[in-house]
Amino acid sequence: MSDDSVHTKEMPYTTTPNEVQTITTELWTSAPSAKIMLQLLSQTGDPHKLLSYEHHFRFFAASCARRTSHLLTDTRSRIAIQTAELFANNRASGYALHKAYVNAKAAILEQAKNFNTFSSPSEDQSHPTGVNQETLYGAAVLHAAAAAATCCFAQQIHTPLALAQACAKYATSALYWEQVSLGADKILISQLIDEEEHRQAHALRIFIGNPFAPLRFPPMNLDSSNSMSQQESCTQPFVNAA
Repeated sequence: MSDDSVHTKEMPYTTTPNEVQTITTELWTSAPSAKIMLQLLSQTGDPHKLLSYEHHFRFFAASCARRTSHLLTDTRSRIAIQTAELFANNRASGYALHKAYVNAKAAILEQAKNFNTFSSPSEDQSHPTGVNQETLYGAAVLHAAAAAATCCFAQQIHTPLALAQACAKYATSALYWEQVSLGADKILISQLIDEEEHRQAHALRIFIGNPFAPLRFPPMNLDSSNSMSQQESCTQPFVNAA
């Protein structure tokens, strides 16, 4: 048999575990939004390790919700955010967390009822979208209230990761509808949402560190934050840093 008749088949290249970790570590570091980072965690993260980040995820969720605090018209929503922060800081009980969630959910239902009373399908020629401005603003208020309540979800209802994903989504949607209600330009809205997503990504890196390189980039030490003085917002210093 001649050499020409011998056909060699190249072995397919397989990515080594070290290469996979390097790639995911870089993706986490460079991701432009928390949405991408949380999806990365859900696909490649260690489920057992993610459970240990519950309080970190809750701090992140609270920081997202607090970005929309100016849209909260009900005190119960504000209390929900603060309770989530205190729980994440081991300064509130699980019962207090659940109670805050129940109250915040009741606030949403009341606001939704009021929203249905003033929202109107009638056109508004003075608004760029042609939609009633109160309807658009009402959507922003409801999404902000949903973000506040989501902070207090019990772990049995949602995993900490799902809680963080939902809260970030509600908060971003609230800010989007607020800008739409104000008649902001589409380009400006897009820029503002991009900035908010970058802010969320930065905040997530602060609270979680880098789960794919925990020795180099550990999560925030929550124990050290127990010495923080009593104040309305536990997450505000970190949010401002973002």
